[in-house]
Amino acid sequence: MPQCASVRNKSSTDQCPSQSMTGHAFCGRHARAKFPRIWSHVNRSKIERFAKVQAVYRGWRVRRRLAWAGPGVLKRKGCVNDEDLMTMESKDRQHPFDYFGIEEAGKIWWFDFGTAWEWIIRSVTPINPYTKVPFDHADLARLRKMHLYRRRWKMPVPPPTKDLAENVVRRWTVLTHIFRSFGFEDAHPEQFANLSHANMRMMFRILIADLQDMPKPNQRFLSLCSRGATGAFTSNIGYMINSLNLATIALTDIQSYDIVFLMVSALYRC
Repeated sequence: MPQCASVRNKSSTDQCPSQSMTGHAFCGRHARAKFPRIWSHVNRSKIERFAKVQAVYRGWRVRRRLAWAGPGVLKRKGCVNDEDLMTMESKDRQHPFDYFGIEEAGKIWWFDFGTAWEWIIRSVTPINPYTKVPFDHADLARLRKMHLYRRRWKMPVPPPTKDLAENVVRRWTVLTHIFRSFGFEDAHPEQFANLSHANMRMMFRILIADLQDMPKPNQRFLSLCSRGATGAFTSNIGYMINSLNLATIALTDIQSYDIVFLMVSALYRC
């Protein structure tokens, strides 16, 4: 039953907490009043400010997603390729939130988000399939943010491969992209793909100890590491996949050289 539309009393601007009568906007007490003060009218200025704040926030979210989409997202005329490699969707029909573009030598190449993600997780040094030029680290970072955003908001993302061993390798590949973007160019998935679940737990414990020695440890990252160190799963492969997910989420969000350095150090020491 909806809440009464009136304010509590003449001296209050709070909404009456009573339930309205059936088929009426007011409760029994305010329905008998000669001139009831309507809460939405009394607080109109506040409501308008709230609506403006919501509009600004929604606009910021849209602009952020368009920035992740990259060059050409709103002006497809400059895109060199007319269709996506896998979906064959025309550039003029591709939804802006499913679009991913890169600029290379003054030319714009675009991909469907799913196509780009499936392509980059297969190689430690992914290249533009049209020009054979390696992707820039900044472009890979944009794509990771898009993927993380879509997962958080329950949007479609490419399903993982059913081969569990390959699934783990591809997740290590994404982490390796992050390591390399911070200067650890020798990092390779093959160096970590054979780590066991016991190694991963030890890595998280080492990382937690190193983080606690910092003057101002990142509490969110500490929380994610604690989940990785203590998480219980029915299978070792399930634990590995979840741990790699936590590590990718943490490094995508935080983007700190110090954190990446500590994680790489912990991986080599576990």
